[in-house]
Amino acid sequence: MIVRWRIQRAPRRWGEARVDWTGGRRAPVDLYATEEAYILTAVLPGVRPEDLDIEVEEQTLTLTARAQQPGDGRQYLMRELPSFHLRRRVRLPEPVNAAKAKATLEKGVLTVHLPKADRVLPRRIKVKAK
Repeated sequence: MIVRWRIQRAPRRWGEARVDWTGGRRAPVDLYATEEAYILTAVLPGVRPEDLDIEVEEQTLTLTARAQQPGDGRQYLMRELPSFHLRRRVRLPEPVNAAKAKATLEKGVLTVHLPKADRVLPRRIKVKAK
């Protein structure tokens, strides 16, 4: 049985990220901003890098993950380690440079570094004397 969730939280204040998810499991996600990038972390135990898909389209990051427990022929008396498929969408407050995005998966924690688009970053303009 697959349970599907589709929840959209209204932003508490202008510019706050919006998050929704579908799938049989909800991955905890944190998103924070630095001056030059957005950093997303998600807890994904049992997920291998090859079982992750991360897409960025305009201001929306979509994370799709699968974890499948292997069929090892054992007769389990209890089995709580989950097999799951999930999809999370995070709407970012500003555009990002998807070409420079990086992602790492370490000990079940995914970290995605999303540099802000050049037009969003503050720029200092040098004044030249003539």
